[in-house]
Amino acid sequence: MHFPTFLVGLLMAAIGIMVSYFTVKSKKSCTAKTVGTVIGHRTVRVRGSSGANYYEDVAFSVNGIEYKCKRKAGLSGDRNFKGEFKAGEELTVLYDPANPKKSRLEVDDKIDKIPILGPFIAIVGIGIIIFAFFI
Repeated sequence: MHFPTFLVGLLMAAIGIMVSYFTVKSKKSCTAKTVGTVIGHRTVRVRGSSGANYYEDVAFSVNGIEYKCKRKAGLSGDRNFKGEFKAGEELTVLYDPANPKKSRLEVDDKIDKIPILGPFIAIVGIGIIIFAFFI
């Protein structure tokens, strides 16, 4: 068995399982729906690089209390980024009824590739573990 290869596989399998777990947990907890309004766009610089992430802020209220949901809308490279949605546009927000601070946008469910990513990383990690026994 090649121990360093085994450790890499073990680490990848663990990361894949954790990504899958937290994705499913988030989807299960955010069961309530409400309408939110895009209130603006932000640019957040990535530390140690010249890049940036672009976010859209969406405000929504639950039982008269206002919350914000941020959506990662783009990456650096697009200097003229204006956001996928315009300020004032309404979007469906999914939130956790027990803790409305935990929220996400319904529109992201349609393009969410994370449920595939977690199992893929785990399977590759398991494959590396098996391979480590043959080298």
